[in-house]
Amino acid sequence: MDSMNELIKELRVNEIVNALLMAFKAGNRDYVSSTAELLHEEFTYTVSESTELTGDTLKRASLLHALYCLSLGLLKLMNNEALVTNPIELLRVAVNDGDLSGLTQSLITASALLIRGDESWVRDFGELIQEVNNELLKNMLSSFLEVVRAVKAVNP
Repeated sequence: MDSMNELIKELRVNEIVNALLMAFKAGNRDYVSSTAELLHEEFTYTVSESTELTGDTLKRASLLHALYCLSLGLLKLMNNEALVTNPIELLRVAVNDGDLSGLTQSLITASALLIRGDESWVRDFGELIQEVNNELLKNMLSSFLEVVRAVKAVNP
């Protein structure tokens, strides 16, 4: 099996999701945490090496961010942290304000809810994408929903 570093470099989304979920189910907090760090490092590198986020670079950064949010959502659950029950409101505020930090918090919460079996927000996220004019936010949300589909395929 390839290392997580290799999976992230090659951005093999389904395999990263599978490894994260297996570690989560096994209670391996260290693995989930170190994967979150690797994802963050690769995201930071991708963004810093680009003069502008467009095309393939934007897609890569968005997928890395989505996987990072998933890993932090898993850690939230592993740490028994309280979850906001309506990530769509967090998301609406973040989109309206162009707030990437708020967007990240919303996606982390949504990830944790998804793993707990709550998919009530998924349709609203999909609809909200249609209203977003900011290309960066739109790509980040689309990539997040791509990761959601991968989670549902691995963890139906």
